[in-house]
Amino acid sequence: MPASRPEAEHECLARLVQGTVCKLLGQEEIKPHKMRCYLEPRDAEFEQKMAEVLYVYREVQILKKAARSKNV
Repeated sequence: MPASRPEAEHECLARLVQGTVCKLLGQEEIKPHKMRCYLEPRDAEFEQKMAEVLYVYREVQILKKAARSKNV
């Protein structure tokens, strides 16, 4: 199924100008340009997964350092 274009479904979007968008966002005090991140459901296992990834990076660092010291 081909992706639909927004203007195909909502013809008014094809005529929308930046000033109008800014005006609408200003009326609702929405400031997307100040967003640093988007809220989304968080992974309940994030901390454990993060710790595992950091552990792997640390292990690689230790192994590389050991390999360098053997080659010197």
